Amino acid sequence: MVAPNPAWGHATVRFELKEEANVVLALYDLQGGMLRQWPLGDLPAGRQEHVVDLSGLAPGSYFAVLRSQGPGRSVFGLFKLALRP
Repeated sequence: MVAPNPAWGHATVRFELKEEANVVLALYDLQGGMLRQWPLGDLPAGRQEHVVDLSGLAPGSYFAVLRSQGPGRSVFGLFKLALRP
């Protein structure tokens, strides 16, 4: 979950991990180009909450993708995010 949505300046990403993982959050435009990446690091299992800086991005629609790093890499979160003017 991303809140607030639409966002401006910053947003809070909330998610839950079933097991410990090295997590990266990436922001993509609608054409699939990566705009930003936030390495969140090694996180324990359980609920997570991270604030991300969205300053400098134009108003519009984006996709935020959560993925784990390492041998068993996988995408485990996909969120549509709108930035307001």
